[in-house]
Formats: sequence, structure tokens, C-alpha cells
Amino acid sequence: MPRFSDDMNDTLRDFAEDAEAMGFDELVKQIEDEEDDMMLALGPRAYGPDADDEGGNDSDGLFYWER
Repeated sequence: MPRFSDDMNDTLRDFAEDAEAMGFDELVKQIEDEEDDMMLALGPRAYGPDADDEGGNDSDGLFYWER
């Protein structure tokens, strides 16, 4: 049975081969696009409440227990 590090090395090697074939700039763009899609799918809560909006801040302090 392969060790975890062998599996990780294989995964990283595959990733490096894909990155080289695709070109680094294109890979970065693809990852950023996927991240943007994920954040949009999560909706506004993914970005957290807007501290400037009325009711956006649930507490008076940085944490809810600092009321």
C-alpha cells in the first residue's frame, strides 16, 4: 500500500504536469474563476455581513460575547 507521501507526490507531480501543459497564467485564471464561481454560488453570506449596513453588525464588539 503506498504511503501518504507517495500519493501526495503523485498528485503534485500530476498538478505540475498539468500546469506546465496549460501554462501557469492560464492555470491561475482557471483557479480564480472557479473560486469566483464558488463565492457567487454561496451568495452574500460568503462575504460576511457589511459592517456599515444597519443590522449588519450583530454585536457591539468584535465578537458576539463582547456585548
